Amino acid sequence: MPEGPLRRTWPEVLAAAHRTAGALTVSGAGPGGRVGTLLWNDHTHLDLALAAPLAGAALHPANPRLSDADLEWTIRKAGAKDTPNAEARPPGGPGP
Repeated sequence: MPEGPLRRTWPEVLAAAHRTAGALTVSGAGPGGRVGTLLWNDHTHLDLALAAPLAGAALHPANPRLSDADLEWTIRKAGAKDTPNAEARPPGGPGP
């Protein structure tokens, strides 16, 4: 990870997931919604994987290795409203 190794306890992970779920809810994600992600396997992706269901939404991870056209199709087909990417960080979460 660019910011170096990150160690968190499970209570810290859960707290970050709840903060992220709150941010998703404020942005309009909720029951029946879909949250797309375009992230590598790091702490941000873990937070979102736990946060989406906490907000009542489904997580739709997209593969960052796909071409731009394939990514656009995948995300549009999934109907994801929010698509956090590697440049975005949830409020209150670790930032670049």
